[in-house]
Amino acid sequence: MRITTIRDARGRPCGRLVATQNITERKRAEELRHDLINTMVHDLRGPLTSIFASLQMMREAGASGSNPIPPAVRCFASRFRAS
Repeated sequence: MRITTIRDARGRPCGRLVATQNITERKRAEELRHDLINTMVHDLRGPLTSIFASLQMMREAGASGSNPIPPAVRCFASRFRAS
């Protein structure tokens, strides 16, 4: 909503002009964007959890010395931390 003061020839306020705008479409677009982001986060969370769990197991196996991990894989796995 916008309110503008209307002034007479001497610059004195003599009225107000009120303008409104329908924001229904904008609100709907915001809701769709929010829903899309929530869906994407939900859909990515499962695979990322599996990847982080695998990386954690590789780090632990390498740290215990029970299963030697190639240096390139160890370097890659050490860059990620589960959140």
